[in-house]
Amino acid sequence: MPYTRDFLRQLPETERAERVARILDEYIRPKLNHVLDAARRGLTSHFIEIIRRLQDHITHNEITLDDIQAFLVEHFPDSSVQYLKDQTIGRQGARLLADGFKIDWS
Repeated sequence: MPYTRDFLRQLPETERAERVARILDEYIRPKLNHVLDAARRGLTSHFIEIIRRLQDHITHNEITLDDIQAFLVEHFPDSSVQYLKDQTIGRQGARLLADGFKIDWS
């Protein structure tokens, strides 16, 4: 296979897109069912927390919050998708401040 100039120029972006897709598939795609479960229960929003391992990928510039938001908007196009910090219930009922994305379909 010849490696054209265009192929070589696009290689960094192509590899980044593949890396972002792998990260989204591992950390965000499984959470989509949680949103559907919330809708089944009659709720009108759901908070997807950014867990520590995903935060590590963000810190190392492997993925951005914009990448995650675009993925969620693609899956929930007519819902409001916002990045925010929200209180969650942690172990033993402790309230914790967590950052993540709120999907609101009200």
